[in-house]
Amino acid sequence: MSYSYDTSHDSPNYTPEAQARSVFGQPRVIKGITIHHWGDPSTNPTFEGVRDYLCRKNGNTSAHVVVTGTGRRAACIVNYNDVAWHSGSAWGNARTIGLELDPRARDEDYDVAAEVVADIRSAFGDVPIYWHSYFTATACPGKWDPARLDELSYKKYSAAEWGKGGWKAEYDPTKVAQPTVPAPTPVPVPEPTPEQQVPSPTATPEQGGGLPVTEKPDYSEENNSLLKQILSIVQAIFDKLTSIFK
Repeated sequence: MSYSYDTSHDSPNYTPEAQARSVFGQPRVIKGITIHHWGDPSTNPTFEGVRDYLCRKNGNTSAHVVVTGTGRRAACIVNYNDVAWHSGSAWGNARTIGLELDPRARDEDYDVAAEVVADIRSAFGDVPIYWHSYFTATACPGKWDPARLDELSYKKYSAAEWGKGGWKAEYDPTKVAQPTVPAPTPVPVPEPTPEQQVPSPTATPEQGGGLPVTEKPDYSEENNSLLKQILSIVQAIFDKLTSIFK
């Protein structure tokens, strides 16, 4: 079905590829995808709020892509070759791509996330899907089922321009009553190794490390400051218009 792939927002919260070994004890080699959810869906978190929080200055967390089925959108905020701070694990950060997914986990959220995974795999190979609690004790990724996402992703194709893919013809529900080819069975992810559970040096438990984005201590404060900035801009525009039409 395609989705909107936005690359216009950049997070300053990451480790450059060249510094990965010195910071995490290993090079930046992409071996998987790690999924997260934004936090409690009953608090009505927004795509924009999460994206902007992860892009704030002097932050302690980030991800590579923020994804939602609402409006079918994905924002890449950290270059895939660089290390985003998302898993709480040195291995998880250095070796995986972090996806922040809409916690409502609706069918449309799965659909867009599956297309994002298909796009990532087109560039980095058939890497497995991990989840935040695989690396550290946390309730994240909430309602998300990695196996369901994995299976659905194999029914999607990636186009030359990311975000322009969709259903493979043999699985397209608008064209076939039943799939003519069974979807590949995802390979189970093995139990984490001791290396994979070594804490990341960028993890900051005192600042909400391990918590979903919207449950971090400074999330509400940061979003309130963004609101204040917006209101300030609106007020400045209003004042300007008032002075013009006096």
